[in-house]
Amino acid sequence: MTEYTTVQGDTFELIAWRELGDSTRMDEIIRLNRAHMETATFSAGEVLTLPDREEDAGDAKPTGTPPWRRGSGA
Repeated sequence: MTEYTTVQGDTFELIAWRELGDSTRMDEIIRLNRAHMETATFSAGEVLTLPDREEDAGDAKPTGTPPWRRGSGA
């Protein structure tokens, strides 16, 4: 497990996408950070515990805009 410090506007889904490579792993992050489970959007500076990355995901983190933030006209 590792720690992650939020930036303004982070969400559990965005953190899972950016840090773990899979937005569906947001449930794991929520379970590890129950004190924040009601938080929809984070302020800067909150320290969260993250699960380990999946072995097969490699060291690369996703880049660019997550699929759910892309416009439908792209």
